Parts: sequence; structure tokens; C-alpha cells
Amino acid sequence: LIDFVDVHVKNNMSLNDSSPFSNALDAVRLLTSHKAKGLEFDTVFVMSCQNEVWAGRGRPSLLPMPANLPIYPAGDNEDDKLRLFYVALTRAKRNLYLTSYLQTDTGKDSNILSYLLDNENLKPTHPKPNEYADQNSPSHHEVLTASWTNYFTAPFLNEEKALLKSLLEDYKLSVTHLRNFTNVERGGPQLFIEQNLLRFPQAKTSSSAFGTAIHHALEQFILKLKTGDNASEDFVIDCFIKALKRERLSRKDFNELSKKGEVCLIEILIENSRNYRHLKMTHGVIDFVEPKNEKLISLTLNMNDPEIVELEGRVKRLAINVYKKILDLEFPDISEFSKDVKGIVEFEDTLI
Repeated sequence: LIDFVDVHVKNNMSLNDSSPFSNALDAVRLLTSHKAKGLEFDTVFVMSCQNEVWAGRGRPSLLPMPANLPIYPAGDNEDDKLRLFYVALTRAKRNLYLTSYLQTDTGKDSNILSYLLDNENLKPTHPKPNEYADQNSPSHHEVLTASWTNYFTAPFLNEEKALLKSLLEDYKLSVTHLRNFTNVERGGPQLFIEQNLLRFPQAKTSSSAFGTAIHHALEQFILKLKTGDNASEDFVIDCFIKALKRERLSRKDFNELSKKGEVCLIEILIENSRNYRHLKMTHGVIDFVEPKNEKLISLTLNMNDPEIVELEGRVKRLAINVYKKILDLEFPDISEFSKDVKGIVEFEDTLI
């Protein structure tokens, strides 16, 4: 522990608790009465309401006051201890539980706090010694058998929400996130949680590795053009091969993809362009970097087409509603939808 703290101090690092559960709305706070001053909770449990805990003399001070100063350390007299107990009781808004015991862990008898015994409405509810042998009372074995599942249940929903809430700070919805949220064929909202919020690690396919290498080669080609240098076909292919080698591919996949990439890159025409916020998009074009039947494929979309305008409005409403559900941590059940395009459209309709 000391080494751990020393490393943080040496590097000027904070030791703040960043756990999403520490300040969760439904988190359990374990506090002393002193620490709880000024705070309030719906439910409060006051533990170990025993005389030796709340009304005992405690550990004597090893530094006595001078004889000419007739004062006592704070908290040593009866009024101070009663006042501290009162602080603990008054932290509860609705529910207050007071717990006590007859014996300590070592078997020594222990007295219930006298402040409680003086009140007729606060009688102890401890069983009498002979009640433990009652035939109708469950045995320790029965109690443990019935309660062991409490320690092996799934996390509470509130705990999950506390964890996810911490991941949504400054969250921005992307096209990929929207697609995953609505893709009931692959899991929909659950897919979004695993891939886009929790970011579970996934195995990369050979197609993904190929796309990454192509993207890197095109990026290097554009950077070369921006600097005013000439970029040859050999330069682009060399960038592609180097990027492909960094991917985890079998020898067979690497040989096939390297040949495929060389053919693809040679036939691509790259143009540099910039986007300006004041311009309105009127046409959309998708160019596929991989030729089909030795021809490049382009898909053109007229944004002024009435059908496209209607579709654009639908996508905007869908994005707004999905974004709100994500921030509110509302992840709908998709079990009623078929795992195909029809099911995706129906799920989108319910979201809109």
C-alpha cells in the first residue's frame, strides 16, 4: 500500500476513487457518525448499538491535560456520546434500523445500549437462549442453503446503470452506433452496449484487416499529395503491403489479400476535396474501392428526391430518439422482432 501511494505521489497522480459505484444513486455508504453529519439518507442502519460502543468510555487519552486546566477532551462525557448517537439517528428520512447483539465474537456478554432500553417503545427483539433450540426454527444449515444464491446473482440493474452512466460523459452518436443499436439481427441494443459502450474485444476478420490496410494506403497517398510530393503506384502499394503485414493474418490470407489489394489500388482515382459547413449536400456518391468485373462501381443519390427527403427526415427522428434512449439508459427488448430486414424496420418504427 505504501509503495502504491508513493508511486502516485512521485508522479503527481490523484488517488481519487473513480469507481462508478462510489457515488451511485443507490450505493450503500459506510460512514461513521462524525462523517455522516449534515447528510441524509432514505434508509439508515445503525450498527452495534451496544453500551461499550456508543456509551463506553473508550480508549483513555495518553496525553493528560495540565492540572490547572479543568477541561476534558471532547466526546468523553455522557452528553457528547448521546449527542453523537442522536446524529446517527437523525440521518434517516424514512427508515431507521438499529442492530445489537447479546454476545461478542469471542463469546463475551454484551449489553444493549442503555439509551434504547430506557424507551418503552424500543424493546430489544433478541430471542431467549432456549429459543435457539426451538424445533420450528430453521437450522444454520437450512438458512445457509436457502441464502447462498444471494451471493451468486447477476449484478443489479442499478449497478449496471451506474457503470454505463460513467461511460456516457460527452457521448456522441455515430452512424455505426446507430446501426448497431437498430440491428436486431445481431442483438440490437445489446450489441451496442457490448461493442460501443463496454467495447468488448473482438477477433478481426480478414475482410476487416484488408479494409484497414486499404484505408491506410489511401490515407498516406492523400498526405503525400497535400505536401506537394508525387506519389507513385509503387508508393501506395508499398504502404498497403506494410499495413497488411501488421494485421494478424495467415500466410494464405496474406498472399490472397496482397494480390487483391494491388489490383484494387492501381485502378482507383483519388481526388482531394474539402467540406465546407455553409454548403448544402445535394448529391451523394459511394465509390467502391474494390472493382467488380474489372469495373469501378459508383452509387449516386439525389438528395432532392422527395423519397430521399422523406427518408432523411425518418433517419433524423430515429437518431434523435435513439440518442435520447442511450443517454437515459433505456435499452428496449427486441425479442418480438424477427432477425431480418423486416424486423429492423419494425424496431425502427417503434423507436420513431
